[in-house]
Amino acid sequence: MSARSGEADSREWLRYARENLRHAEAGRAAGVVVQYLLFDAQQAAEKALKGVLVARGIHFKKSHDLRPLLTKIRESGVEPPDLIRRAALLGAYATQARYPGWAESVAVVDWAAQIIETSPPPG
Repeated sequence: MSARSGEADSREWLRYARENLRHAEAGRAAGVVVQYLLFDAQQAAEKALKGVLVARGIHFKKSHDLRPLLTKIRESGVEPPDLIRRAALLGAYATQARYPGWAESVAVVDWAAQIIETSPPPG
């Protein structure tokens, strides 16, 4: 997948990340099974990180693993805070819920928004 896959820009990735968080928050309020909530939390973090990469003009491969996304972000010169680096644990939520991580998802989306919303378009 390239940074411009499907012509989505960084703000579109961020919009989708925020929608995943809203979906998880609504489900949480409705008592939805925690595994579904954590799946949305992982998706929010993944899309937020991909938005950062797009904002920085960095290509990435299609993957649900957050670790390579975080590595590419670090390699681009942006050092994610510790809470954001710990979000790599959310990768397990793409298939199953095994670790606590609600705060990490919200933090990843908020952190990515700061970068995306202040970044000039790549190119």
